[in-house]
Amino acid sequence: MNTDPREDALAPAAARLVELARDSFGEMSDEQRARGARALRLRLETGRARSFPRSGGLALAAIGVAIAALASLYIKRSPSNLSVRVDGASLETGGLLQAKTAESTAHFSDGSEVVLSAGGQLHVRSLEEHGAHITLDAGRAHIYVVHQSHTHWEFAAGPFVVDVIGTAFGLSWNNASQELDLQLENGAVKVTGPVLDGALSLRAGQWLSVRQGDVRIRNFGATATPTPTAIGSAAPSVESTPSPTEGAPSAALAPTAFNSAGSVSSAQRADAIRAHRARWPSDLAQGHYALIVSDALSTGLGASLSQSNVDELWALADAARYSRHPELAQSALTAVRQRFASSSQARTAAFYLGRLAEATQDARTALNWFGVYLTEAPNGAYASEALGRKMTLVQRLDGDAAARPIAQSYLLRFATGTYAEAARALAQ
Repeated sequence: MNTDPREDALAPAAARLVELARDSFGEMSDEQRARGARALRLRLETGRARSFPRSGGLALAAIGVAIAALASLYIKRSPSNLSVRVDGASLETGGLLQAKTAESTAHFSDGSEVVLSAGGQLHVRSLEEHGAHITLDAGRAHIYVVHQSHTHWEFAAGPFVVDVIGTAFGLSWNNASQELDLQLENGAVKVTGPVLDGALSLRAGQWLSVRQGDVRIRNFGATATPTPTAIGSAAPSVESTPSPTEGAPSAALAPTAFNSAGSVSSAQRADAIRAHRARWPSDLAQGHYALIVSDALSTGLGASLSQSNVDELWALADAARYSRHPELAQSALTAVRQRFASSSQARTAAFYLGRLAEATQDARTALNWFGVYLTEAPNGAYASEALGRKMTLVQRLDGDAAARPIAQSYLLRFATGTYAEAARALAQ
């Protein structure tokens, strides 16, 4: 087959052009290469018909039109989805990532990262142009999402969904006990789930925890450093092992620890006890519930309740609830209301006292506490939950007619809330 010698002269330049295009624009698909070749041939045919000057003139003109063709192809090319690579491993079938004996990091092409702690498991469900859909099946992960125009990531943990634009946060999920922890370091997220009324917006520094249907939002502050290992334990009944950067959890203060005659002064003993109590919020964040309870009991429950500050009492109450010590939790929450009556924690304590009473089948006491909370914090974070529970308790205790006004009030305030369906059934 005869070829035009001018095209033979062009071949090395064209090959170099293709190489430059690949370096500049990235790898192209077979279809894109075919379209590029067709465009290049069309431009060459046009150039030949116009009788460009021979030799170098033709090569220069051809390269010029080819650059235009390839550039046009690149501009028209559809945006590509994100890609992901995993340190020392690869995603398994279905986008599965397991961190069996050590943490594993997934790096995304936009600079975002997901660090999965040892023992954790997640699935990368889909990769899109501006984000990804990821399910945390079990364990803990630290997530950093780069904020760009149109960024949208979605993280699922059980029935909960976290919508992310750009932020850093820790996420923990235990499927067996249905427990969720989210510590937001910066940015903002929205969380939806079965025990939340609509989308719950969180801001930097807030810690969301869900335990057996109990929802709590608090500031984690300086005592609960938001690192991947400082998220609530995935298994409340088992003490988690801290990483070297966390430091060891506070050891329980045994009653005999300070009883050696003359070895430790009263002031030193008091300082040691205060130091242990100061670590309770941090211990709680790491899941060391039993240690907190042991500290409080071994140093004297009366002293713990009367001398702890409000954050320490909250940590004690939570640790007691999560480790199934309802009487101790009730005592700690009551102490919060008595000693810090003007605080926001005192108002929230009324809601949790209602939940504790409800769990022990003391419906009348629960109803009273939910009423106290709604009076003190009518627009509080738990107002919808308290009103919904009040409605169901009144219905159970006093019948549909007594509960109907509460149902109507609930629908006026929380038309899409957790108890909206039950309220509509009552209101009819």
